[in-house]
Amino acid sequence: MIDISNKKIYFSGVGELINKSELEKYMSQQNVEFIPNIDDAELIVEGNLTPPNISDMIYKKQLDGIPIVSIEELEIDFSSNFKIASVLMAIKLTKDNDRLVELLNNRHFDDEIFIKLLKSYTWDVKELHDDDESRDVCRSITSRFCTLINRNHNIQYAPIGIYYTALETYNTELLNVIYNMPTYIISDKNAKENQPLTLKEVVALNPNSSKTIQLEIIKNKNIEELKYLALNNNIDDSIKITLLNINNESININLLKAQNYILNNIDDTLKDTNIRKYFLKYYHFDEVLFEELKSKDLSSTDIVYFSSNEFLTLEMIEYVEKLNIENAIINILKNPLLSEDIKDKYINMNDKVYNIAISHNITLSNTQYNTLHSLNDLDVNISLATNINTPKTIIKDLYDTKDRYIHTTLCLNISTPIQILMQLQLDNELKLLVKENITYQKFAEQMLGFSE
Repeated sequence: MIDISNKKIYFSGVGELINKSELEKYMSQQNVEFIPNIDDAELIVEGNLTPPNISDMIYKKQLDGIPIVSIEELEIDFSSNFKIASVLMAIKLTKDNDRLVELLNNRHFDDEIFIKLLKSYTWDVKELHDDDESRDVCRSITSRFCTLINRNHNIQYAPIGIYYTALETYNTELLNVIYNMPTYIISDKNAKENQPLTLKEVVALNPNSSKTIQLEIIKNKNIEELKYLALNNNIDDSIKITLLNINNESININLLKAQNYILNNIDDTLKDTNIRKYFLKYYHFDEVLFEELKSKDLSSTDIVYFSSNEFLTLEMIEYVEKLNIENAIINILKNPLLSEDIKDKYINMNDKVYNIAISHNITLSNTQYNTLHSLNDLDVNISLATNINTPKTIIKDLYDTKDRYIHTTLCLNISTPIQILMQLQLDNELKLLVKENITYQKFAEQMLGFSE
């Protein structure tokens, strides 16, 4: 703590992050006297926007041995000794939102104090950014918690900043606050599949949301929020069962997609025609349940759905392959667990459809990649261009074809060498695609010093 007790203090300029009057209240607790004449000062606080002539006088006083405290030192001292309980009580009694907003702009507060202050803020708007004050509060949240600000400084000034903050934060208390903030809805025009549109839906999806908020979501009975809660990969069994008992098709499908579906009876689940295909496609079957599944009356369509399940074991893959159902074969050929024997078997068939499918497989050998590339088949080459493990020599050959479809696909492949991405982004029609590539984004940020 800075020793200012019982001193005559000359305070020039203004605060940087904290209002000058707030700092003066803090110092007054230590029985100080603020004086208008610098010559009578026993300690000087040099604030922001100190006039040049006053700065010169302060420098001379420093030479005379008068202690000088910078505004940053004072604000850090204020923040580390902040008595939040008494301040919040005073704000509550006076309903002084302006003071609260100013305190929220203090980056020297730790996150715990910041969120306690934020909880006391009263939102007087129906939607985020409806007025200057709400925009200021949103900016203070985004600038503190949103990592995207490192790549895009302007995001703190847009309402979408709160949306991204809610998506990525690990802070449970912050999520509690955001869930009860005013409405914000993103446009569904460019939204991806299963992308939440509202702040409440984002909080429902975030695995760091509290059990209290999860129960509130259930109590509110908003189907969209419940759908995203079903996708949350950190809900306990009691929440899963509660969601399942709602008996809503969309919620049940999302429970399956997120491996949150609690299976009671396989026969009952298979009888439900609305979720049968999602069960086969997304459920994580163990060996015992797989054996039980094989005893059921599964159609060719059922097998096709099952063949796209990402949790298939080698035994399950081989079972599907022996059934010789074309669309199911296409799916398993893309599976990275596919055995070398099966890979070679279908490559040696030289069937165009199977060649296209297996070219997506990320565990092919260099020999297998080269064999497929040597076919000189455009459709096969497009598949190779999507594969993140296609050898760089083949990627270079694909780029040299100058084919528009292949170039478009290479723009999206995170393993496309940066030299090729740099060339592709010179094409105005491909530039936006390249900017979406994570490899290019990291290069732009790290090497060029800016974010695209």
